[in-house]
Formats: sequence, structure tokens, C-alpha cells
Amino acid sequence: MREYVFGQNPTANQSQIPVAINDPERHISRTHCKITLYDDNSLVIEDLGSKNGTFVNGTRITNPCRISLKDSVILADKAIDLKQHIKIDVIIDKIDVIIDVFPANFTFAEWVNRFAQYLIDGFISGGILTIFSLITSRILSELMVASGLYILVFLMSFIIYIGFSLLIVHFYFVNPISSTGQTMGAKIMKIQFVDAETLNYPSKGKIWLRTICYALSGLIFGIGFLMPLWNDKKQALHDIIANTIVINKS
Repeated sequence: MREYVFGQNPTANQSQIPVAINDPERHISRTHCKITLYDDNSLVIEDLGSKNGTFVNGTRITNPCRISLKDSVILADKAIDLKQHIKIDVIIDKIDVIIDVFPANFTFAEWVNRFAQYLIDGFISGGILTIFSLITSRILSELMVASGLYILVFLMSFIIYIGFSLLIVHFYFVNPISSTGQTMGAKIMKIQFVDAETLNYPSKGKIWLRTICYALSGLIFGIGFLMPLWNDKKQALHDIIANTIVINKS
């Protein structure tokens, strides 16, 4: 990962690369914006509180957003040639694959939309699990009576229930979010799950961590789920732990 800090005379730490932009009219701030180049060659630009703004494809950004070398980036009123300053060792075609998914100036999803998404996804996934449980319990109860092995059949039913629950989590939540950023509930509510650092779709590992941490969010009267009401990035406790955010899908 490499970080490029742009400005008239940008302040950068030892791990960052300062890029001084000559601007005699001094419209560009001393430390104007930062562009992060990740190991997969994806780029994320972030305004650093500049006076006259950072613009991507004509839109002033207020939150970090993904860009490509083909995008128009303007600091104040001065266009920047990204290819001149950003050195990508290997240019890959995948850089632009999902750029259109993320708006240049995204907004965080409201709590009410997230709550509705929880209800929808809970109803669908819970319904699937309930149907499966009814079918398996009927089969296993008959097996229990026929065999007389009550404890063994009970343990078998418990293992099957846990296994099927994990399959639902993987195929209903983990796979769809890692490939599209959405569950069925998120599609209906037009919101999207995003990695807070790269603005890419979250990895499967992050989604599993996020899902497991639902239990922590539910502790102490569900305060973890209510945190988006006062959190700047509208993150629930499980979002903070997994480093994810939820944005509106435009």
C-alpha cells in the first residue's frame, strides 16, 4: 500500500509520498487530499479538509471514494494528471470493474433502512431455517421412537441444525455480500455493505466476523445495533469490529 499526499506543500509522514502541486494563485490547500494505492492496484481518494474542495468527475467529494487513473480529479480549480503522479507497477484491467458500483460522493445508510433490512433478511433466512427444522424434526422424531436411541438422535439433530444454520449464513449472507455487496434485504432497501478501508466489497472473512459479532451488538439491550444513530459513519458495533460501512446504493 502506498499513500500520496497532494497539496501546495503537503505534510506527510515517513510512510507517505508528498506530491507538491505548483499553484501560484494558491487555490490549492497546503495539504489538500490523499490518494491511497492498495496492493490490488485499487485507488481511493480522500479530501483532507481543503478549503476549495476535491472534485472527482465534476462532483465535490466529502467522503473517501474509489477512483481509477481514467477519472478526472480536480483540486480546487486545477486538474491533476494521475498517471504523472501515481506509479502503478502493474496496470490491471480489474481496476475499473466495480467503479460504477460506488457513487463519487456516497452517503451512509440511515438506521431505519438498516433496521428494515435486518427484518427482511431475518424473515427470509429464518423462514428457510424454520421449514428445514420442521422437516428434519419430524424425520428425527420418528427415528428416535423407532430406534430408542434418544440421546444419540438428539445430538445428531443438534449437529444438523447448527450445520444448516452455518450453510444459510454462508450462502445467504457471506457469498452475496462478497460478490455484490448486498443481501436480498439490502437490495430491497437499496443499501450496500462496503469495506470501510478500500470501499470494495467486504471479504468473506470480514463478513463472517461481522455476522458473528451480531451477538455482541445484541448484548446490553441491543445497544450495538443502535450505535448508527449517533456514530459519525453510522456504524453498528459489528461494523466497527469488522471495519465495514453501509452506504446507500444509487
